[in-house]
Amino acid sequence: MVMIQGTIYDVFVQRLFRKNVISISGPAGTGKTTLALSLVGNFLSLNPSLNESGIWIQASEAFPKNRLKTMFVKQPDILQYLNEHIFIIPPKKPCSSYEEHLSILKQISAKEFIPPPDLKFIVIDNISHHLRYKISLFHDVKDTVMCLNDFSDNYLLPLILLCNREKLILILIHEATFDINRGTTRPFFYKLYDRIDALNINLRKKINQNMCEIKLDKDFMTFQYRLVDSGIVLTKSL
Repeated sequence: MVMIQGTIYDVFVQRLFRKNVISISGPAGTGKTTLALSLVGNFLSLNPSLNESGIWIQASEAFPKNRLKTMFVKQPDILQYLNEHIFIIPPKKPCSSYEEHLSILKQISAKEFIPPPDLKFIVIDNISHHLRYKISLFHDVKDTVMCLNDFSDNYLLPLILLCNREKLILILIHEATFDINRGTTRPFFYKLYDRIDALNINLRKKINQNMCEIKLDKDFMTFQYRLVDSGIVLTKSL
């Protein structure tokens, strides 16, 4: 085993941003939001003079303001910069319904939308929460398929096309389900997200270890990691 020094951002910065879409999944408590926050915070703080910004969509989870403060507590200037350049939508609380979530996705991908200056990132936390509840109300498989197709074709795909066109990084944070056939956790509605050309990061717990699985095209890497105040640190490659 090879010891790795540094955060996941430091080690994989070149690999992570070879795709416009980064998909982060895993059970609760594995550090999905911490990882996304670490990527955005470190990227935007590399050169604050560029005045770059990001959008954080509170689809179902509140923006982790206290976590951000802990991560950059020793860098107050950087912390202030990030607080001023990460724009939270909706601003006061997470989306309360599937319809509100769709409205925000449609608004951001519309031609009329005026983005923050030098926008570089869009994060959606948690993208399928309200979709999952919406589908649970259906009793007909046809209704479920129509809802998934509508979400994909009319809301998710336009947002991905926007990110490709404007060279933005789209980070999708997912709730996860256990796939019996593969013996691992995967995002809810993974058949929908498997269509997307993305860098896929799966965080999971195995006995007393945290495991980070990264899939990029045909490459597949697995690492042990630990959660620390500064974010996520990779400890061993497997």
